Amino acid sequence: MTQDLYCWRCKRVVPMLDEAEWARYLALIEDYVGKYKREGSRDASGRRLPQPAKSRVEVVADFYESLVGYPVVEPGCSFFEAYAIDHHRLSQIGPPCAHCGKPLRTPRASFCADCGTPRAN
Repeated sequence: MTQDLYCWRCKRVVPMLDEAEWARYLALIEDYVGKYKREGSRDASGRRLPQPAKSRVEVVADFYESLVGYPVVEPGCSFFEAYAIDHHRLSQIGPPCAHCGKPLRTPRASFCADCGTPRAN
């Protein structure tokens, strides 16, 4: 089940995916890439086959919205923001900072990226 935590890259609280949701996400991406390779390649006569109906960003946005109930990004977002889900994984987030309470960037982080406080042991 997703858990809302502060993301130091997005600078806001966002839903983070647990390992079961992350596995579904990876399977979706692998399926999309496989379909893209099949459909985006050429047939025996060298003609280019059609591209997938949706872009990777659209597929990921639809998946994320189905999990959390609202869009992953705001309309008109930057390309980088559209791939935000790639770093919204609970197991890649560290413990909360002893000073500000925001999660550390990684489980091995030695200081808080937000306030600079060294990690408490």
